[in-house]
Amino acid sequence: MTNLSAQGFSKEGFFKASDGIKLHYFSKQVEQPKYQIIGVHGLGEHSGRYAWFADQIAADGGTCSFLDLRGHGLSEGSRGHSPSYAQLIDDLRKFVALEIQDQIPSFFFGHSLGGGLALSYALELSSSSQSQNLLSGFIAASPLLRLSFEPPAWKLFLARILVQVWPGFRLDRGIDVVNLTRDEDIRAIYLADPLNHELVSAALTLGFLRSGEAALEHASDLQVPTLILHGEADQVTDWQASQEFALEAGDVAEFQSFAGCRHELVNELNREEVVDSITKWIQKEIST
Repeated sequence: MTNLSAQGFSKEGFFKASDGIKLHYFSKQVEQPKYQIIGVHGLGEHSGRYAWFADQIAADGGTCSFLDLRGHGLSEGSRGHSPSYAQLIDDLRKFVALEIQDQIPSFFFGHSLGGGLALSYALELSSSSQSQNLLSGFIAASPLLRLSFEPPAWKLFLARILVQVWPGFRLDRGIDVVNLTRDEDIRAIYLADPLNHELVSAALTLGFLRSGEAALEHASDLQVPTLILHGEADQVTDWQASQEFALEAGDVAEFQSFAGCRHELVNELNREEVVDSITKWIQKEIST
């Protein structure tokens, strides 16, 4: 296991996914929590980057757990690869089952790829009898529904060909760190962190693109309270797709945009404002 030098986390562990892959997670526990957040990071990063966020949630009286997706952080698996998007959702189900505390409201948080997974998971639970007693709500930050740029045609063509014969083939995702946040210190830490990577497989690329469009198509089916947050200067994922999802979902979804913010909202210069929006929404949901 890694050390716990990332402030905010007090515990870590591993569990086995349905296919035997070992998945790693961090958690921050507090005494007599008012609520909990179960979360997942974005493509190419890892749960340790959410230590500051976990501290803020703890200060608000919440406990927090974050999963390293397969192929990320300290979890096993080829970097940037999952055999399918459905496998990632299954991993989330197992993580929620492991960490959920029945006696307090539980909310699922996801950023970027994790945000897209959160919305897909919310839609799945909306069609299930479990939707009213498993999770109290979802929070999607900069969710990957659509990219904010057009991927090179040759990359998409190659992905469609290779997914049939070599789904684990990986390419550089091509994201400039300057597009992640305006905070120069955070960018420097990101570049120096050996657990971050720029790889994404053919299977995962096509998986998140198709699942994002499917989520937009079925947004009106959402029945679980959901908060969607997005920066208006995001050059990675499309903030207008998030707005579109929320409008289609109706009153069960709340959308908040942040002018000038780039992709990583909880690492942005005004991250305290972002966290304040999250905790206020949670408190509103708890009190209703």
